[in-house]
Amino acid sequence: MPYRPTIGIPFHPAYTNAAFFQSIGRLQECQFNTLLLDCRYYDDEHLASLIKENMTIMDGLLLPGNPYDIDPKFYNEKIISHDLKIAPDDRLFNYQKAIFIAAEKLGMPILGICAGSNVINIVLGRKLEQYLPVNGNVNHDIDPRKGQLAHEVMIKKGTHLHDILQGKNNEDSRDFPMKVNSWHHAVNSNLANCLISSALATDDVIEAVEEKYPGNLNCFGIQFHPEYLQKEMTPTEFHQQNRILHAFKTSSTQFHFSRQVKQDIKRNKVNNLFFQKSSNQIKPTHQSLLKIKEMENDPIAKSMTLK
Repeated sequence: MPYRPTIGIPFHPAYTNAAFFQSIGRLQECQFNTLLLDCRYYDDEHLASLIKENMTIMDGLLLPGNPYDIDPKFYNEKIISHDLKIAPDDRLFNYQKAIFIAAEKLGMPILGICAGSNVINIVLGRKLEQYLPVNGNVNHDIDPRKGQLAHEVMIKKGTHLHDILQGKNNEDSRDFPMKVNSWHHAVNSNLANCLISSALATDDVIEAVEEKYPGNLNCFGIQFHPEYLQKEMTPTEFHQQNRILHAFKTSSTQFHFSRQVKQDIKRNKVNNLFFQKSSNQIKPTHQSLLKIKEMENDPIAKSMTLK
């Protein structure tokens, strides 16, 4: 049976609605195990130890959107728009910040959606444009739960997102358009040094970011919502954005197996499992043969190279 990666999802119950639980159901349909992390239980005194415990369970981190705006104080600005709906509790952002830093240190796959993408940029040292006005024919603030696609974005060539959506072996290396839903008014206006833009709207709003080498190449932020995709969309539209969730699943699964092997090496189990010394010769043990057979039958473990 295929492995189901466990993704941690920080949340605050006061910020959840039907859309939030709809997205959780969508992720479970994509064969994720979802670990909901209630930020109210993580006070300053116990935050580090609890996050460390969560890291041992998680294979990936999902920073979801929510109905509230991130307080500009977190990126050293004052509120300049009366249209902002500031979150009344700082604990969610503080927890998202702490768990993002922990996941980054491990190289864990990270997907930030909408406000989650903004969290990534803020924690990495940059700011947001607080309230995006409607510019021409591009409306970025449309409820996507009905499956409506709001506008096009241009996916940039040479980015990991381009590879995910087009396939690494696709010979077409040009920028290409993709229709997306959209439900936001804050945007990443000034990217952190380790981030690059991988998608732009026609009004030049940054719609997707990713870390560049030598950073965490499995860290992405997107302003649109693949978790709200509906079957009312055309098969092509549904399949295209669905690839983002499947890529996140693949990288989280690979992270799980990679960490498992590293832990075995650290505990000196792999050497004991694969080889034993006898009469100045190295011979495989019975357990090593079983382990090799197991890895040969596992497509992900099989593709890994131990160094």
